Amino acid sequence: MKRLALATVAGLLSSTALVHAADIAVEAPIRAVTVYPAGASVTRDADFTVPVGVSTIIIGNIAPGIDTSTVRVEGLADAGLEIRSVETQQAKADDTTDPERERIEAAIEELRNEQLVLNDQMTALSAQRTFIQNLINEGPAGFADNLGNGGGIEQWAAAWQAIGQGMERVLTGIREVQQQSRAIDEQIAALFEQAAALPQPRVALEIRIEVSATAQATGTLEATYQVTNARWTPAYDAMLTTGDETTEPSIEIIRRAEITQSTGDDWTDVQMTLSTSRPSGGTAAPVLGGAFLRVYDYGRYAAPTAVPAPAPALEARALGGAADMIAPIIQQQAVADFGDFRANFIIPGPVSVVSGGGVRSVRLATDAAEARLFATATPRIAEQAFLTAAFTLDSQAPLLAGNANLFRDGSYVGMGRVAFANPGAEVELGFGPDDQVRVVFTLASRESGQRGLLTRIDTDERHYEITVDNLHTRPMEITVIDRVPVAEDERITVEQLDTTAPTETDVDGVRGVLAWTYDYEPGETRTITNGYLVTWPSDLDVTGLD
Repeated sequence: MKRLALATVAGLLSSTALVHAADIAVEAPIRAVTVYPAGASVTRDADFTVPVGVSTIIIGNIAPGIDTSTVRVEGLADAGLEIRSVETQQAKADDTTDPERERIEAAIEELRNEQLVLNDQMTALSAQRTFIQNLINEGPAGFADNLGNGGGIEQWAAAWQAIGQGMERVLTGIREVQQQSRAIDEQIAALFEQAAALPQPRVALEIRIEVSATAQATGTLEATYQVTNARWTPAYDAMLTTGDETTEPSIEIIRRAEITQSTGDDWTDVQMTLSTSRPSGGTAAPVLGGAFLRVYDYGRYAAPTAVPAPAPALEARALGGAADMIAPIIQQQAVADFGDFRANFIIPGPVSVVSGGGVRSVRLATDAAEARLFATATPRIAEQAFLTAAFTLDSQAPLLAGNANLFRDGSYVGMGRVAFANPGAEVELGFGPDDQVRVVFTLASRESGQRGLLTRIDTDERHYEITVDNLHTRPMEITVIDRVPVAEDERITVEQLDTTAPTETDVDGVRGVLAWTYDYEPGETRTITNGYLVTWPSDLDVTGLD
């Protein structure tokens, strides 16, 4: 088949003599979706047959949230065919696609016709009541004249009785018409409520592809466009095996993707690819403007107004006895496709994601590596060590930042956070308290006082002891973190006293934070000391001392 492409200007001009044959609506289900961390690329396929001449192939019923500037169309055909133009526009409303709303509107119209009949009946009954009322009003004068002419009382009694019965029938009729009218009003109101509860008519777009054919042609079109209301976020299961005297620690990272979309179109049985590319993240470096210093002229400018501050893998289990075993269920993983600037994960088989219907989780890949274990304690805050596993990312795909479910030796220990890491980088994950490391933090002594004769000086002297026990049956690297005060005024002095030499100072760039990192043998105990003397003039109030 011959590949179709958007026609050139020359092709457009040369084909203007062709007669427009028809508008041809085609079914174009979503076949493939590539989901990015923000946004997605959607591909629809449409089979078509067009006659000789110019035709417009219409791909309709597309949710309006697409980026119309990204619509691209190409295809294959069995005969000479050119794509003259591609247009995206809002589809014309089709009332026949909403039968329930049509039924309600027809019922309301019928009830209103019944109201017209009742209104006519009410007009006639009101005229009868007026006529009878006039007879009643004129009755006394006519009664007197009739008596003067020898009329009998019996005749008037019969007349009044007839008038009364007539008025009763009229009033009964009016009452019945009013009741029927109120009932119809209630039915109409109920129908309006039903109509209001119906989903609003879908506002849809359509892609109109104008083609010219020199002969009847059959083929397939592929329409691709970008949408914004879709994304996938990474999620992880990190399963640590701490090992023992004969087994080295290891870690397994299961990569997952959580997919959400609210594009207005359901993705049903599509071929799905998850990409780490970020088309919405910009394509060029931002432009930095200059910084200009000026002297503020208080006489020229008014004072500024203050602005308010803003599960581990399932093992085989015995069922009904040790002899009855079932195999673990294997989880499907994506097929990875790596490039220099992106990693794509192709999900095997069809995938469905309902618009606005929740989160679809799929498994992408599994990374396994040897782990280096160490413990870290900050006993001034908590007398508890925390276990950390470090490993080298041996994968062609980077680890994107995301949440991780953490398991240690098969037990869930909590939720952690994976930081972005490129292939080959070292990754660290915390796995909760390490009960095999005991840490005791003690204030050994504290003395506060004053000294000096002419100039009085306040003093605060403290000595701390930190005792660390490695209760593991294997060697363990343990880091203890503490601090000494840092003076931010030259009148305050800090002197370290009887302090075990730290292995690191200003940890993570924070002044005064110290670290002591040692390799502890099984059962080994160490005591770390930290002491300091703070002095300042007595006439100053010093803040920041614990």
